Amino acid sequence: MKTVLINGTAITDEAALHLEFAAKLGFPGVYGENWDAWIDCMSYVTEPEAEMTDVHVGVGEEVQICVSGGRDLERRCPELVKALLECTDFVNERFQARGEGTRIRVLLDGDAPQGVAR
Repeated sequence: MKTVLINGTAITDEAALHLEFAAKLGFPGVYGENWDAWIDCMSYVTEPEAEMTDVHVGVGEEVQICVSGGRDLERRCPELVKALLECTDFVNERFQARGEGTRIRVLLDGDAPQGVAR
């Protein structure tokens, strides 16, 4: 499992969310900074040759995205967190349709397992 730490306190709106994800996951310079582009990039975490993200997982692995300050972000921007979780589900449905399991998990800070830096 690969873990990526997202700074939820740095996210104040959708534009800030896309900047944070692009920086932490290494989205390409042509990243459109919108939900469709986010879905496209995250759909390629299993295909490094696509160069859509710097974070990649192999067969049977998952990317765990830990959002520090995530519960606070959820209180401040509930629709933004809802969109993040819905888009994550959409990407996972793509993987499941190809016979793969869930490949991406989003954990808000209260959900993070012990030992994960916050």
